[in-house]
Amino acid sequence: MESLNNKLALPNKLYEALYFKKPLIVSKDTYLAERVENYGIGIAVESNNMQQIFNAIKTISSNYESYVKKLKQVNENEYLGDYDYAQYIKLFV
Repeated sequence: MESLNNKLALPNKLYEALYFKKPLIVSKDTYLAERVENYGIGIAVESNNMQQIFNAIKTISSNYESYVKKLKQVNENEYLGDYDYAQYIKLFV
């Protein structure tokens, strides 16, 4: 049985990809896949489908600059904690 946490959690790799401007290949049917596809910063595949993984690598390689452009368009507040920390400090300090 697949863990609900695995389907809904956003792993550090999302934030790292956004920070370092690197496209992602992620598992389908997860919240991470939804975010990656909504931003247009990567491709979701069935994790056990080697052909989909291979095709995703080819697609990202062929369109790398397009993915980087989309990564640069994502607002930093989506992946840096600076805004969240500032709000926290306002509330509790």
